[in-house]
Amino acid sequence: MQSEDITNDLAGVFCRVSQMASSFIRKQKTEDRSAVAAVPCHLYDRAALRRTTHQSSVLGPQSSERGSTLIVSLIILILVMLLGVTAMTTSDTQYKLAGNLQFENAAMNNTETAISTAENWLATGTNFSNAGFTTYDPAIPHLYPIGAAGDPLTMTWSDGNSIQVANTNQRYIIELMSVGNILGGSSVLIGGVPVSICNKVNTYRITARGVSARGATKFVQSYYSVLNCPPT
Repeated sequence: MQSEDITNDLAGVFCRVSQMASSFIRKQKTEDRSAVAAVPCHLYDRAALRRTTHQSSVLGPQSSERGSTLIVSLIILILVMLLGVTAMTTSDTQYKLAGNLQFENAAMNNTETAISTAENWLATGTNFSNAGFTTYDPAIPHLYPIGAAGDPLTMTWSDGNSIQVANTNQRYIIELMSVGNILGGSSVLIGGVPVSICNKVNTYRITARGVSARGATKFVQSYYSVLNCPPT
């Protein structure tokens, strides 16, 4: 189809060149030759016109198709961008969750350290009978007699009502809960035979608080008993 169009174009050009040459050579016969040559030249012009019309009808739908392709491409690009933003947001949330869990574990470790420190202090020498468990003393604010302590879960922890362990992230208080409790199974009412060993204990409640990054805070309470018998 393309070679045929080229042939028609060349033939049209040749036709017009022939007409011009004939007009110079034979002036007296110009009108006759023009009438004869006009037919094929017009035919060539019509063929070119049909070819141009055909090309326009073919290119028309392609132009509209190219426009729709651009719109579809933009929609796909927007969807891909939204998926990328969603993936980044999800990843950031998971990272924060993992970090919060790590900080909570660190706070719990600080609390356990404070609990162990308080239990070791009670078990050492005569610390269990400290005067602070009889009458509250602001000089030793972490020791409380029976019923003297407030709610450790809602109070504001500071040097005025608790004691710091290794750092500001570890604190504890000790409350006296009971005195002279007889251990189960050691009473003369049960076995009928009195025992000569110490069978009385004081009970204490230890409350510890541990803090970590991002405000992670943990509380742990434990009950600890210490033998309390008069010296013999």
